Amino acid sequence: MKLQLLGVALLLTMSLSAQQDEMRYLFGDKNYSISGFGAPIYEFSTYDGAFGMYAGGGGAVIFNNTFFIGGFGMALATDHTFPEIYSENGNLIESELSFDMGYGGLWIGYIFMPKNPVHFGISSKFGAGAITVYDSEFRYSDYEYHNDFIGTVSPQLEIEMNLTPWFKVNIGAGYRFVTGVSDTEYIADATGTRKAYFNDSDFSAPYGNISLMFGGFGRKKK
Repeated sequence: MKLQLLGVALLLTMSLSAQQDEMRYLFGDKNYSISGFGAPIYEFSTYDGAFGMYAGGGGAVIFNNTFFIGGFGMALATDHTFPEIYSENGNLIESELSFDMGYGGLWIGYIFMPKNPVHFGISSKFGAGAITVYDSEFRYSDYEYHNDFIGTVSPQLEIEMNLTPWFKVNIGAGYRFVTGVSDTEYIADATGTRKAYFNDSDFSAPYGNISLMFGGFGRKKK
């Protein structure tokens, strides 16, 4: 009889405990949300002291309206000429050259106090890409004179403004670190002077940017 009473007591205790302390799940919690966004991105920076603008876009998945992870792609949007190239015997080979830079990769970040109309965040872009010197009249591979394959890291601080549940503006400032630029040289004049096509420091620079983010930024009603 005592054993039966003890068993009933244990069952009642377990039942009450289950009612008071329900099992919680990482992805089943009512307070947990997953959303996302897509955004055109415009960056304003410099190339070797001259103004340079980059344009592109990205998108990411947002967890709990705070942490996001996704991808991006950027390309140099302003036109930049490249100096003349000469041959070993001093003859001018090409005088109408330009160069492009493009890169893309992983984009991660964290948003602080996302419910506030104006709030702050941090993010970083990790990319890989190329810098290409090409004939200004053509953009085909047959007219590429030089390629440098590069890596980029671009950490930034940012301020965001929630304009609607599906649109916000992000304004950021950061620094773009560019690595991997080769030390390949070209002949820069008729006397045989050699110069490197590019240096890491030509493209490593502070920048400001603006992103127009479209997506789901409010908690969905259950």
